[in-house]
Amino acid sequence: ADFEDALSPTWENLMRGQVNLRDAVNGTITFHDKARNRVYKLNEKIAMLFVRPRGWHLPEAHILIDGEPATGCLVDFGLYFYHNQDTFRATQGAGYGPFFYLPKMEHSREAKIWNCVFEKAEATAGIWKGSIRGTVLIETLPAVFQMDEILYELRDHSVGLNCGRW
Repeated sequence: ADFEDALSPTWENLMRGQVNLRDAVNGTITFHDKARNRVYKLNEKIAMLFVRPRGWHLPEAHILIDGEPATGCLVDFGLYFYHNQDTFRATQGAGYGPFFYLPKMEHSREAKIWNCVFEKAEATAGIWKGSIRGTVLIETLPAVFQMDEILYELRDHSVGLNCGRW
């Protein structure tokens, strides 16, 4: 689920995306293709769901904090995690969970912030430490020189690094 490059960030698109994610996490997502009169739904065995929030540099213009746009990635993460935390708590250890694909990172300080966000969310929701997992997308030259440091900062939450092919 991509809130970064594959999304036009209108409020309607963002909220539909969040509703679809909630339904996917709960296993209730469906789509009715009226033209073909066909209903699509999840199979019994489902693929691993990774959410790609926006990069740190992208604002959320629809939410203002002290008159400034909120940080888009935190809005994406926060809405997704908040609305699915009960399911994440109930399915701990089942191989599914809050998994993220973190784009546009340039420095280990950004990874450290993500680590703090993940730890706070886990503690608040009452889920095991390390349940939130992240794969970092290496797509900037500064990040290439920070890969070890990025992995270190996310050490309890890291799945690994990726060069851009999902």
